Amino acid sequence: MSKHTPNHPPRFIELRNIQAYELMILLSILNKTFNITLNVPSKKAVVFQQFLSVETLWNKKEYLNVNYIVKERCEKRMKKEVQEGVSQKTALRRKHANMIVEMLQLLIDFVRELGYFVETKTFGGKKGTLKEEKIIGIYIENKLICNEKEIKKKGKIIMKKYSITSNEMSSIVIHLNDNFLQSV
Repeated sequence: MSKHTPNHPPRFIELRNIQAYELMILLSILNKTFNITLNVPSKKAVVFQQFLSVETLWNKKEYLNVNYIVKERCEKRMKKEVQEGVSQKTALRRKHANMIVEMLQLLIDFVRELGYFVETKTFGGKKGTLKEEKIIGIYIENKLICNEKEIKKKGKIIMKKYSITSNEMSSIVIHLNDNFLQSV
């Protein structure tokens, strides 16, 4: 994963890895309340960490089709961009890039609804593209539970387990309060 190509400069690889680790940390928090279904892409990432998309979050009271919500948001944004004069080709390319950003932003919103404070730093958003948020820290009741360094460290551990599992399956179900996820 340390190699890079002209298509994937080091900064992009670093950002994609951070996003994958952030996803794992957000899922570990959400798993205290929800069962989780992850989709495993058929095309495996070689240069950077695999980003597993969240299909659903559910428990006895709620069922959230996360993937559907994200796709709807990205589709609306793409249509709006085309109406504003962005070419169909560019809007479609942005839509694919926006999927990860929207997924993370939605999960951050869910974590915030559970009472956590997620401190983020906004960056990007050039030429009308979607601004991204990098998680700086996660707090509960004013107590820091995870900083940037821990997000990377713990996210990498969690990612390693689910990367191995994803080699064998097209989807992964993580049950409420999963022992491994809660122990990291």
